[in-house]
Amino acid sequence: MLASLRGYDAIVAILLQHCPNCINQIALQGHVYGVNGVLIKNATALGCALDRGHFTIAKILIDLGKANADNGTSTPLLIEAVFRERLDIVQFLVENGYADVNGTVTRDRNKYTSLIVAASLNNTQILTYIIEKGAELDYRAYSHDDTALTIAIKRDHLASVKLLCSAGASCGTANSFGDTPLILAIKNDHIDIVDTLVGLTHDDIAFNFLERNAAFCILSDHDGQRQQHEFIMRLLQQSIQRREQFNVPKTIIEPVAAYDFHKECQSIDELDKIKHDRDRLYIEALLIQERLLLPVKDVKLFEPLLTRVIVLVERNEFDRALHLALHTFHLYQQLKLETKLHRFVWIFCRILHANVHFPIHLFLAACNLIFEPSQQKSDDETLNNALYLAVIATKCCCARLIIDQKVPYEQLWPKETLLNKFLFLHGGLKCEHALLEDDLMELFD
Repeated sequence: MLASLRGYDAIVAILLQHCPNCINQIALQGHVYGVNGVLIKNATALGCALDRGHFTIAKILIDLGKANADNGTSTPLLIEAVFRERLDIVQFLVENGYADVNGTVTRDRNKYTSLIVAASLNNTQILTYIIEKGAELDYRAYSHDDTALTIAIKRDHLASVKLLCSAGASCGTANSFGDTPLILAIKNDHIDIVDTLVGLTHDDIAFNFLERNAAFCILSDHDGQRQQHEFIMRLLQQSIQRREQFNVPKTIIEPVAAYDFHKECQSIDELDKIKHDRDRLYIEALLIQERLLLPVKDVKLFEPLLTRVIVLVERNEFDRALHLALHTFHLYQQLKLETKLHRFVWIFCRILHANVHFPIHLFLAACNLIFEPSQQKSDDETLNNALYLAVIATKCCCARLIIDQKVPYEQLWPKETLLNKFLFLHGGLKCEHALLEDDLMELFD
């Protein structure tokens, strides 16, 4: 070991040729300080020779002394050399056939190859060399099925990502969590890597994924953080620009009242007009979600819709809330999911207590949902919701009747009462907006 450390190649050769017992000492281990001043524990004679760059001695130890290149301090010497970023050692082991860039892996449960280790360190010199020596670019590690590319993305190593992609690493390989390289880049907010990967993908699937993740960020960005907002806009801009560049249009849904008759942005100019309007961006996200999630029957579509309904009700924007609630109900039906009317009962109760005019046409639309196929149930909740709607309708009809018959209610109670306000708001509606007797009878039936 001392001769190997000092670089005495002749002494090492003589010891191995004339002292059979010395061969047994090759596997002996000790503690030495490496050339970088770091203490190396459990070092062997071969490890000492490699550390000092005494490659002639290293060759003698392997060829004559049968030293095992797989026996590093804690992992094979090739992997150890990559971790220490010693290109010279890597080249020596590979060029002489002492280590295989694909067959040599870490001893832990990950089973990383030298390529993955180099990518994790962002050492492009070693990475380039290993690639040139035929490294398997899409080798999957045992834990989480990560590849060199996904590891580089997680560590935000842009240079390694570009190098691996240019060498032909797959941009569509997903790990055990279903995360492709592009998904990982977006999840980790590595926008420069996103730009690189998007530049390599030109299909509708990739663009849809960009848009879906932008929508997710919008719907979950409750604080309106500037950095998050810039990232969101970058994703949407990337998608629009790439769609235009490669002529991959998206099929947008028709304008509906639920989304204030807005349509998805299809140009950078359209996107620029809404980028500072959080309310409009939220609608943009809902439009994207419906386009992408409805065809695949993904129930994650509904939570942001229902959240939006609650927000609109809290703002007393009842017409908008009801249009969106009606739209959401029909989406539930499209996916053959269980539907309920309790949200409508809640909204109309809030309207009655908000001192605003009652939206009769939307109330009738909600009442008609009782006759939808998904509501043909006889459980208590369904019957109760129908009864609540009937009670609300009756209350409005009574208010209308008092006004029509010109009952002098002002003489019976003070003008400034809740009932007085209710009569004023809900009893004085124009005839074309009033509940018809037939409508009410149908509701009770």
